[in-house]
Amino acid sequence: MRALVRASVKGCGLRVLEAAGPASALVIARREQPELALVDQGMADGDPDDVCRELRDDPETMGISIVTMGHDAPAGAGNWIRRPFSPLQLLHKLRAVSGIELGR
Repeated sequence: MRALVRASVKGCGLRVLEAAGPASALVIARREQPELALVDQGMADGDPDDVCRELRDDPETMGISIVTMGHDAPAGAGNWIRRPFSPLQLLHKLRAVSGIELGR
């Protein structure tokens, strides 16, 4: 899944920052200030809801748009994409949520 997301997003000219887990994701988000964060509901080593909550509650990261990916919508999910999804569906969701121009 990670490779599909990476290839889809990079193919549209966006820079991809990957994190090994929840703690490093928060560090990277604070340091790099991305426009958008994709959070996988299937992350193995942490609670994705905690990651989303911390991103929303931290003044340094509260402006980052968040899209969660998973089989079931998490509680209170506004920007969510159901697995499985196609690269095109992902890109449409990213554009809708963030307004980022996705050119090639």
